[in-house]
Amino acid sequence: MNTLVIHPHDRTTEFLSEIYSNKDWTIITKEIPNKEMISLIKSHDRVIMLGRGTPSGMFGFDKVTVGPELVPSLKEKICIGIWSYADNFFKKYGLSGYACGKIVSDNDDAEYHNLIYTTDKVNQSNKILAKSIKLSIDSENIKESIMGIMSKYTGNDVIKYNINNIYYVRNSHEY
Repeated sequence: MNTLVIHPHDRTTEFLSEIYSNKDWTIITKEIPNKEMISLIKSHDRVIMLGRGTPSGMFGFDKVTVGPELVPSLKEKICIGIWSYADNFFKKYGLSGYACGKIVSDNDDAEYHNLIYTTDKVNQSNKILAKSIKLSIDSENIKESIMGIMSKYTGNDVIKYNINNIYYVRNSHEY
């Protein structure tokens, strides 16, 4: 499958680069003009968007990198959004695909959500999340596959939290 990865360089989401390591995919980690981004989206079957964000879109390059202006190009694609509240963005704009709700990826997030954590547990969760996505990305049911892999790590509250925040969104409904 012809895959485009949009992953603005950010040390806090660097762990997600494992998802596309050793893959023959088009990878964007540096800012490019919107016109070029739209052209790349149109020329690929699947678009994987990785980073930090809000329900308004995914951040990168000191701005919203994936926002409403890209939606028309994304509507016809297989979309995977791995940023906090990507599910809300997908629902708001009628995108279909796999998307995350709130994902805990650092100690501040874990503390805010009252999770029992250590830095090692947060790092383990990040590593397992990226590995699970990488192993599941070509599965028929990505969510089920990710959950199956992550559910083996029952002693980590951060993993337990994150496993419940992966969704399949279709036509503005989550499953």
